[in-house]
Amino acid sequence: MEEVAPLIVPKVRTWVANRRTVKEGMLLHAWNRDISGDLSTEELAQFIQIWEVLIDIQIELTREDKAVWVWNADGKCSVASAYKMLCEGGIRFRLAAAVWKTWAPLTCKFFMWQAQEDTVDHLMLQCVFARQSTKNQKQSKRNHHPLDREDVPLIARRHKDGEDDGLDDGDASFSGAVFNLSTTIVGAGIMALPATMRVLGLVPGLTLVVLAAVLTDASIELLMRFSNAVGAASYGEAMGDAFGALGRGLLQLCVVVNNIGVMVVYMIIIGDVLSGTTSSGKHHHGVFEGWFGPNRWNGRFAILLFTTLAVFTPLTCFKRVDSLKYTSALSVALAVVFVVITAGIAMIKLTRGQIPMPMLFPDVHGTWASIFKLFTAAPVLVTAFICHYNVHPIHNELKDPAQIKPIVRASLGLCSAVYVTTSFFGFLLFGEETLDDVLANFDSDLGIPYGGVFNDAVRVSYALHLMLVFPIVFHALRLNMDGLLFPSARPLACDNRRFAALTAALLAVIFLAANFIPNIWDAFQFTGATAAVSIAYIFPAGMALRDRHGIAKKRDKVLALFMIVIAAVSNGVAVYSDASSL
Repeated sequence: MEEVAPLIVPKVRTWVANRRTVKEGMLLHAWNRDISGDLSTEELAQFIQIWEVLIDIQIELTREDKAVWVWNADGKCSVASAYKMLCEGGIRFRLAAAVWKTWAPLTCKFFMWQAQEDTVDHLMLQCVFARQSTKNQKQSKRNHHPLDREDVPLIARRHKDGEDDGLDDGDASFSGAVFNLSTTIVGAGIMALPATMRVLGLVPGLTLVVLAAVLTDASIELLMRFSNAVGAASYGEAMGDAFGALGRGLLQLCVVVNNIGVMVVYMIIIGDVLSGTTSSGKHHHGVFEGWFGPNRWNGRFAILLFTTLAVFTPLTCFKRVDSLKYTSALSVALAVVFVVITAGIAMIKLTRGQIPMPMLFPDVHGTWASIFKLFTAAPVLVTAFICHYNVHPIHNELKDPAQIKPIVRASLGLCSAVYVTTSFFGFLLFGEETLDDVLANFDSDLGIPYGGVFNDAVRVSYALHLMLVFPIVFHALRLNMDGLLFPSARPLACDNRRFAALTAALLAVIFLAANFIPNIWDAFQFTGATAAVSIAYIFPAGMALRDRHGIAKKRDKVLALFMIVIAAVSNGVAVYSDASSL
């Protein structure tokens, strides 16, 4: 059907095509009722062509089906006719026996057998075997695209020299996929969540954390459903199917902007923790400043420069993300240490009666400024849950791809629990004194035994965690930036000069931005109000509203419209509030 009427096939819903039998479709010509939507002139011509072929065919319900072998006149299969079928389109080669008796690898024997008497024109264009092999290979790549690792770019590229950016299929388990997706979600966003409680209050703040997780689950479900409908193996392919090359390019640009913003946040936090920060006229000492006193070598610029050269540069030089699996495991353990220590300190102080009643609801004075201030928390919540650009690679790794939905929900549930715990206990500990980067609060007297040790343990553990997560996020940034700048070049891993130049340039940009952006709240508001909200909500919702293949239900379109309105209004107000406060 795809060869006879390729324009009609997308008009039939996927679930109908998968379940409709020939008998059901031919009975009273029910097949024509399976075609949905209006038909263009070309589609109508193909429909009429199918109708003319099938109009005279009637199924006899009382006659049993039987198999007919078309290669024999009597309709029966034989060894001779099967061999004839296999050799159809082939040519005789007098030296074939000599080729097959050599000790060369099988691929070399096959090539010599084909190339001995073939012309290039016949081998590449006319040979029936070659055409069928090429068709099977393209179909295999379409159905099982080898995006199985994090170091594969969102949009696979076929290069002029025939090289491909894809890798071999993976074989990931359910628990491994949950771990990978949870690692993608939990990052620096956890540090700004207690500050959102300071703005919104505990009750609305924690409610919005859960709501953000629910909306993220809905947007990922839309994204994966439309990706599966078109056989897209990446977010970029799904966007390309819905909006063309412009959609793919816009997605890549958003991923670049988002990842640069995230890594700038990482460096800001590392600088705040190790060298200190000043907020509202009050200076918060860093770990090194507390240990050795203020010096030029432990200032913010010097610390970030040393971290960039001694830690980030070596780790970002790995061309495969698999090389970072041990540092990734260690980073997760360090993040858990932060959450456990924070909750433990808060529980100890709570039992001692050292924590006052926290603010449950926002303090709104009835002015527009105080109302607009509430919306500044929205981009932080959006950034905290973004993981969409890593869902497809994880999906392609699975033994059973149907498990992606429970994997996403398990990951979002786990991360929601971590976020709620950190938000609640972080705000409980510091109340109105909670800083935009809560780690900077861990330089004061906690009022418990060994408080200084716990302070340093919390800050150092999370600073090390971010140092080890940085190269994984940087890997995706570098590949997508290369796709934007050099879309037709050979794979980045094959060009050491371009690899080194792009790595150095991106590290320099991130380093300079981290030194000039004042705090992580500003960075999260920028990335959350622009790229992150597009990746997380607007693009998946746009695909549902576009609905090129007619698979969206009315409920999907209502949900998509709701996500776009919520994202646009909340982040628009946040940008306006940010701009008016400058």
